[in-house]
Amino acid sequence: MRPLSPLTLPCERTSYRSAGSRFAAIRPPPPLVSPLALSDHPRTTTIAAPATTRIRRSSAHYDGALWMTTTAMPFFRDGGSMRTPINAGRPFRRDQASDLGLNAYRLTRDVAAGVLRRPLRQVYVDGTTADDRDQRIACLALVLPEHAVVWGRSAAWVWGVNGFGPDERHLMTPEYVVPHHRGRKRDRRVRVVEAALTAPDVVELGALRLTSPTRTALDLARHLHRPWALAALDAFTSTGLVGVSELNAGLPRLFHHPGVVQARELVRLVEPKTESWGESVLRLRIIDAGFPRPEAQIEILAPDGRVVYRIDLGYPQLRIGIEYDGEDHHGTRAQQQHDEARRRDLGRRFGWTVHGYGRGAVLGRRPGVELAVGELLNLTPRLPRRW
Repeated sequence: MRPLSPLTLPCERTSYRSAGSRFAAIRPPPPLVSPLALSDHPRTTTIAAPATTRIRRSSAHYDGALWMTTTAMPFFRDGGSMRTPINAGRPFRRDQASDLGLNAYRLTRDVAAGVLRRPLRQVYVDGTTADDRDQRIACLALVLPEHAVVWGRSAAWVWGVNGFGPDERHLMTPEYVVPHHRGRKRDRRVRVVEAALTAPDVVELGALRLTSPTRTALDLARHLHRPWALAALDAFTSTGLVGVSELNAGLPRLFHHPGVVQARELVRLVEPKTESWGESVLRLRIIDAGFPRPEAQIEILAPDGRVVYRIDLGYPQLRIGIEYDGEDHHGTRAQQQHDEARRRDLGRRFGWTVHGYGRGAVLGRRPGVELAVGELLNLTPRLPRRW
């Protein structure tokens, strides 16, 4: 089986797994600091205050510092001279850029050059800073009112789960929720919804209030397009943030809420062993075609008990395997040749028939996947599919 890869946002063949970490709280955003006034600024800033709510740690792995509780601001050479991070590495809003000597042209140029990142609409941060949870909280704190509760895909972003489809532009408009009849703030930098939240639905990470992992996962299951909703549920369970039993326990609180019917159906299809959004979508296509639910991450053992291969999805009794070939690990000719040799070996040594499907086949509208799987299983698919 090809090696697992860590979570990145967004990606083709990436793992949902993220490193567990103790959550850190952040102080309110300090005053803006111009790069010209940083001669005595320390080289490293550490944010390590305890969080007000303890969340279960995950045992999985992530290499991108998404769950780190410290943010280092490295000094690096730019054109032969040392350059300090803009605004000391802290995020800032577009309307605050003039205080740092940055105009609209400079912002656009620096984003294109990678000097700045634009994690949220009209929010910028120096490109050398780590994209960790603390920084994401600081970015959201710049644009949200004090009473706001971060919700939906923005909350998933803080928890380290990608709630976006593979072709959606990953430039978020932060989403937050207010109680009914509280009134919505008109601000194009944010999107406001009204919803009823109970005490267990809200947790605090430092200065930020956001929906709990369970409520966030169920909200995505209710509101996202069907395949991305299942991918988000798989991601939350794969990282260990939420268990399937917790999802089932949270559903009764959403009785009569919009989209709860889809959420109930998708919770029954959750597979914590899923390792990428492509596997989630492929599995959903198979199930929606009326075929039996395939097993995930099937281990192929050698006579001495060693794990020789792993297959994304399949039916062990029939020795039929189905895999998602994402571009990250299957895009080059050498990788494709390796896949072909691996599948020939699976057939020769272990008697397995394994078919792989790329992004175009899995996301496309044509029923090629359903027809091919139906031929393998000697079953007629249910067409057209639901989405």
